[in-house]
Amino acid sequence: MRTIDIFVVLYRRRPEAAETLVTLSQIDLQSLGFDVEVHIWDNAARVHAPPANGFLPFKWRYVTAPNNEPLSKVYNTLLLASSRSYVIVFDQDSSVDEYFFRSLAANVASAEADVFVPIIKHDGNVISPGRLRWIKGAPLTDTQDYQHFG
Repeated sequence: MRTIDIFVVLYRRRPEAAETLVTLSQIDLQSLGFDVEVHIWDNAARVHAPPANGFLPFKWRYVTAPNNEPLSKVYNTLLLASSRSYVIVFDQDSSVDEYFFRSLAANVASAEADVFVPIIKHDGNVISPGRLRWIKGAPLTDTQDYQHFG
């Protein structure tokens, strides 16, 4: 079974109202071969407000940081504490589905890589990943680039 730490940073949103956590809670990750622990970093809560009992069907940890720490500090703190094989970072408003995890499982099984990134499209156009050209970014255009870009 693949072990994954999932990081979700909240900002002025309760866990039950965060689209990422709502959609993750609806996926049977264990049946897809994933043993996950979700690390919820609440970056603006003045009052400790962890997820309600029974909301998340997997292991989770909740940290309150009312000072709105920079994301670089949050991610580095969580990465240093991670002990699992893989790490996934989500915004609070990501819509995640079973297809994402099926694709991840297939890619992890078939390719060796230090980083896997999703292909993100808007209006049918790839907007991420991209390539920096001089000082301006540009989307990748060749499908071969999606597997190995640098």
